Amino acid sequence: MKTSDDDNNKNDDNNDEGQEKDGLMPSFLVKTSLSELLDYNEGKEARPGSLAAATREMGRVPYGEASRKYRRTVFSHNDWVQHRSNTRLTRNLKGMLVSGIVRQLQSELALVTILSSFVLTWNDIIVPGVSDISIIHDTFLMTLPMLQLPSLPFTLASPALGLLLVFRTNASYGRWTEARMTWGKIMTQSRNLVRMSCTFVLNPNAQISTNSGTNWNNGELQSLDRLTKVTWAFSRSLMNQLSGPEDDDGPYEEQLRSVFLETTHNENNENEDLQYGRNFVSRILACDEKSRALAALTELSLLLDALPVVTEKNRVEIDKSLVLMGDSLGACERIYTAPVPLVYTRHTARFLTFYLICLPMALYTPFSSLNTAAATATTVPGFHMSSLSLIPAMALLALFLFGIEELAIQLEEPFSILPMEKFCDGIRKTTTGIKDWTVESCAFSASNNNSNNCNNNNGVVAPTSKVLTTPPPTTK
Repeated sequence: MKTSDDDNNKNDDNNDEGQEKDGLMPSFLVKTSLSELLDYNEGKEARPGSLAAATREMGRVPYGEASRKYRRTVFSHNDWVQHRSNTRLTRNLKGMLVSGIVRQLQSELALVTILSSFVLTWNDIIVPGVSDISIIHDTFLMTLPMLQLPSLPFTLASPALGLLLVFRTNASYGRWTEARMTWGKIMTQSRNLVRMSCTFVLNPNAQISTNSGTNWNNGELQSLDRLTKVTWAFSRSLMNQLSGPEDDDGPYEEQLRSVFLETTHNENNENEDLQYGRNFVSRILACDEKSRALAALTELSLLLDALPVVTEKNRVEIDKSLVLMGDSLGACERIYTAPVPLVYTRHTARFLTFYLICLPMALYTPFSSLNTAAATATTVPGFHMSSLSLIPAMALLALFLFGIEELAIQLEEPFSILPMEKFCDGIRKTTTGIKDWTVESCAFSASNNNSNNCNNNNGVVAPTSKVLTTPPPTTK
């Protein structure tokens, strides 16, 4: 339903006021930055499910936990073109004030800014003011200490802090990379499983050929259809296991029922397929969410064992894909349940926090003595121009250093920012396409073989077109 431009502007103003009341950032920054974020790609359609699309829909920029589901990026050609465009640096700077990292670090940035302001106030106003009051005769009050620290300890500690941050981000990025590669392996092995099953089962040389086409016997199509659906159910159950209950329980059950209880094209086996679907859905929903993927993998193993494959060697080849899918399940469980050692994370966070809290006292002297001219020029009584520059400098340092640690935190649990739903949909689409393509290709090949046999035998079907009930002999 479309609304007028006035209504949209009114809703945007209300959302901006709500952000200001929530203490997210001043309204003038919200309005300026939000308009820049929405207009930087004016005339271009935002990618569905992206952060830009969510911003346009909500009228505000999601951040923190609410923004993770909008960071499940799947790039297309146009996205890559925009990603490497020569305006990327300007675009990133324009969106800096509404960056999720900046807004996530508001309390840390406020703490460093307040401490920097306190150091300036103490050193430039309180200490000189107390010293100028002649009526005070207390020796301690007359000699209040300046809040200053030597810069040498910070210089010596900087390499250690840098190493900690690098190791922290590398460990988190390694977890993200492993999670992405694991899901890539799940997608690949799901395709291989269905492809080999269809190829080995729907062998046109092992089927009954008639003048009207091919009669697939022994429920091959039914078995392959169930195998395809359960292959998708494995990946979808794994996604359910790696997602929060508020994010996935409802859609998971709905999608299971939609896939397994859909009407089949085979009228002869429709009731049997529906009974199997109801039984599978009820049993897997009764399982604990941590056991559903394993239950689907077990069902896949049972379906594989029941396939009428030609040889045991073929069955072993198909089972290899099943084993690799089980390994991928274990890898996902390991990443999801075992974070980076907490002692490492906590020590890095404490080191960084104390470093930035004390840094204003070490930088006060260099900033207050930048040049002689700045030391005499004042913008606010008691404050020197060079001293005031300490506050924005500390805010930027805190943003980038705390931002590195925040990036590591965001990447440490990778599954909530991976497009797992896209992966599952891709598995469903490709495996179904493989099955349908194999059926049509084998039926076409069998029809051609039948036509050739009829022509060579004056319209009589060759007796060699019967079902192979036993595997062909193998030569050693």
